[in-house]
Amino acid sequence: MPEIYGFPDTDLVGLWLPTEEGLTLGANVSTLADLSGNGNNVSLHLGAQVPVATATSLQTTVAGAGFMFDTDIPWGQEFSIVLATRFSHAVASGTYPVIHQSTSGFQSGGMGVSNPETGVTINVDHGAAAANIQPAMFANAGGGVNFGGSPRKGVTIDAASHNAWFITAWSYKPSTDQFTFRAKASGAILGTSSTDGPTAAYMEAFGGLHAFGLGRYLTNNVSGEFHGTAMYSTAKDADGLDALITSMKNHMNAVGIDTV
Repeated sequence: MPEIYGFPDTDLVGLWLPTEEGLTLGANVSTLADLSGNGNNVSLHLGAQVPVATATSLQTTVAGAGFMFDTDIPWGQEFSIVLATRFSHAVASGTYPVIHQSTSGFQSGGMGVSNPETGVTINVDHGAAAANIQPAMFANAGGGVNFGGSPRKGVTIDAASHNAWFITAWSYKPSTDQFTFRAKASGAILGTSSTDGPTAAYMEAFGGLHAFGLGRYLTNNVSGEFHGTAMYSTAKDADGLDALITSMKNHMNAVGIDTV
């Protein structure tokens, strides 16, 4: 199968890998080119912190609003996505920073003054007692619809600490209301899947565009690193998502990130 930087190119709609973009180390980065060849370049959302380029990632070291990149790819349609991220801020109870969501979840004031966790998002429990990472899909309809009868649906993955690198992949298939979620850090890939009509309807009605990165929840307390994202126009099953996680892991290992 043809690949681009180790990722399958069939149905690939966007590929953003900062280490492959020729960025100047230490430079501020507010845009990323789409390496898939589809022209889906991305830029920082209003109010985002501006990360700097390192040899392995984009990074912020001062806790704040975090940074999210806005795509031009519509939310609510069939997709698969894989992301590699690491948080570096102090663990605190009740903090659930977001790594993927719709742009419709941001309020007009931008990231620094509003809660970006409205809609169907991927959040990370960054305040649990155990030394692990808990990424989950979260559906917040203002006290209404949630995912499968529970506000959060995800996995707890083994990690050396809350601040370790981890990879998250998930897919959504509107025709069957199917959500599939997979993730790993230093341990095995774990996941869950569910058919959820109410959340699917809410997700499709929510609108907006895909956004990814490291974003705040209730307070400006987020810092960390972003290695890359790949996005596809089809909903991959668990095996397909695991293959994307492996592609991301291999790319991270090649630049010196060996903890995943």
